[in-house]
Amino acid sequence: MTRTVFSFLRLGLLVVLFAGSPAMAQLPSLKLSEDKVEAPQEETPADKRKRLKSWLDEWRGQVDVLDKGVAPPAGITPDEVASRRADLLLGIFTAENTIRSLDTADILKQSIAQAKEENAKWKSFDKPGPYSFVLHDELRRQQEGIATRMRAYESAVNMFERELGKRQDEIKKADEVVRRAQETADRAAPENVDAEVWRLESAKLKLRALSSAAAMLQHTSDNTRLRTASAEEEAALLKRKVAALGTETAFPQQDLDHLQHSTDERRKDIAKELNGIEKSQQGTIADRQTALAAVEALKATPNPTDADKAKLAAAVDRVQGLDNQLESLANRVEITGARLRFLSEYYEAQKSRKTLLTSQSAADRTEALAALQTQLARASAFDSLVDVRRNSALSAMQEQESRLTSLPPDSPLRPQIEQLLGTLRGDLDAVERFGQDISGLHLDIGRWLADSDQIAKSMTWGERLSGLGSRIAKQAKAVWNFVVYRYDDKTEVDGQVTTVRRGLTLGWLIGALLFFFVAYRAGSWLLKRAFKRLVGKGRVEQGQADTLRRWTRIAMGIVLALVTLNFLKIPLAAFAFLGGALAIGIGFGTQTLFKNFISGLIVLAERKVRVGDILEVDGVAGTVTSIDTRSSTVRSFDGVDMIMPNSVLLENKVISWTHDTPVVRRVVRVRVAYGSQLRMVSTILSECAAQHGVIMKTPEPQVVLEEFATDSLVFAIFFWIDLRAKTGGSVVASDLRFMIERRLSEAGIALASPQQSFQLHADKPLRVQMDAGEVEEVKPV
Repeated sequence: MTRTVFSFLRLGLLVVLFAGSPAMAQLPSLKLSEDKVEAPQEETPADKRKRLKSWLDEWRGQVDVLDKGVAPPAGITPDEVASRRADLLLGIFTAENTIRSLDTADILKQSIAQAKEENAKWKSFDKPGPYSFVLHDELRRQQEGIATRMRAYESAVNMFERELGKRQDEIKKADEVVRRAQETADRAAPENVDAEVWRLESAKLKLRALSSAAAMLQHTSDNTRLRTASAEEEAALLKRKVAALGTETAFPQQDLDHLQHSTDERRKDIAKELNGIEKSQQGTIADRQTALAAVEALKATPNPTDADKAKLAAAVDRVQGLDNQLESLANRVEITGARLRFLSEYYEAQKSRKTLLTSQSAADRTEALAALQTQLARASAFDSLVDVRRNSALSAMQEQESRLTSLPPDSPLRPQIEQLLGTLRGDLDAVERFGQDISGLHLDIGRWLADSDQIAKSMTWGERLSGLGSRIAKQAKAVWNFVVYRYDDKTEVDGQVTTVRRGLTLGWLIGALLFFFVAYRAGSWLLKRAFKRLVGKGRVEQGQADTLRRWTRIAMGIVLALVTLNFLKIPLAAFAFLGGALAIGIGFGTQTLFKNFISGLIVLAERKVRVGDILEVDGVAGTVTSIDTRSSTVRSFDGVDMIMPNSVLLENKVISWTHDTPVVRRVVRVRVAYGSQLRMVSTILSECAAQHGVIMKTPEPQVVLEEFATDSLVFAIFFWIDLRAKTGGSVVASDLRFMIERRLSEAGIALASPQQSFQLHADKPLRVQMDAGEVEEVKPV
């Protein structure tokens, strides 16, 4: 026996020790010496029955005393009396169930022994195989039923174990309450002894009732394990029988005829039931017309009294109740009609199964397999319908039962609601019966398809390949028609809005993506060709063409995306889930991205900054090489690319050297010594500037005498160059300096050099002594 069982036995014996006799229960103190308590021994079932029956007699007697209104001791509140009575009823209930569980355990043990005996006695079937499909299905259904029962038993045992743990905690707390109540009774004043002893008895009673509840759970759990053992024996026997059936299945004509006959009989019964429901529906429609006429008549009553208003309200409720009843009857007509239509599915499935197992044609077997798979899919769909209808019927019944509970007993609406509840119960019954039919067919077809895998292994390679093409085509069609996304399509006609639930299949999605890809690639190729011709004709420069082509391609992608959505018939409203909080979050997260994106559009629209312009930003000068969707690239004269956000071109100070024209003025300054011929110098400088091939002739270079410096005469040559030329301004200035230096040297004009003068003040003459080697010392005389 497990540790949990021993714990409950010890607690049960503790309850027995605390219970005492009625005479002892009146004593003010009930102290027991621990050294006199013998070790607990395991009870036999007979001892348990005897103890539980004595408890039952005692508890029933106490309940009778409480029901007779015998006053409790002074100081006992009515709540305490009610709590004691509840504990007594709990003890009676659990003790009765425990006694029944003990009786059930004996029966279960006998059934286990009988199952073992049958398992040992069974050797084989009376007749050799192959055996009828009826026997195959019956034994397999029994196997599935036993497997389901065993899973339920396992779940029940786990639940009982959890409940036993909770009860054990409650027993420990109750034991502590008994101990404190004993201590309180021992120290009670004489005038409070009766009340405290009464409370002590109540605490002991609660402890014993909880122990009885734990024992009930324990015995119920043990019985569930016995049921599991019995089911295991049945499962072992069924496993042997199913193995003895073999894989070959026979389809005798008499069994098929019997199946057809039973199907016809059931069809007649269901058709009769459907006819009765339709008659009830017609009668309810007539009652509703009468009720509506009564409502109209009451509404037309001039100066209605309170009684008239009450009658009108009752009549309106009557119409509403009849509407609910009509809706319920309509649901039952739908379910019963579906049962009638689905009734022949089982017979057709058996025929497909027969073809699958007995036909010599691989094509026929493939077709039969496809038919079974289709019927399995239909059964799954009907399973979903049954779940929806069941939940709807249960919800409606709960609503009407709550409404019925809130009505007074003499309300005139009670018969109407009770009638509606009866109709709803009929609906639920029809749904459950339909669900059983669907579930049975679902399980059978699933099992048959699993068996077909074994049959497929026995086929030759030729038989397998002959049916492979159709299976591949069917699977491909199923994948192609798979619904990826569902959305609501709303259409308004004459003020009436019609909502249609549409599905986007995988095939449509693949087609749309292929269309988008091909169109985008073709459009990109055409744009590339068009801008290449524009560049070739000199209409735009290469950098500008690349930027414009990139932006045009983005716009083309957006337009193609909208066209693709229209091709798929998906409205933009289907993406409304992007709104709200999600859109706000995306907006805050991507505000910088959109800021630069819009800045790029503005830059392109204003054309104040273009590809090829020479800019100076943050002290760095360079040429704009590209203007993209988010950023632009400026290549400095050192060959380093500087990537800057487009917003910088709008918000910061930007110097453009080529905004309106790429022609800029540069200057080179020359210093000549005093005494030089100024006109000759000016002429030489002008000739040098005119001889340089990069310097523009218009405007003409200018030579000016800029300054009389302390050590030189400063001339300046102002000249203009085109920044688009391959030679930069620094190179041109360097060329000019080389030319000027050469021409001035030929003319005998010297370039000025920096000069400094010193003034020396001394009181005495300085003696200077020169030596052939070095100047050793200079000293004042």
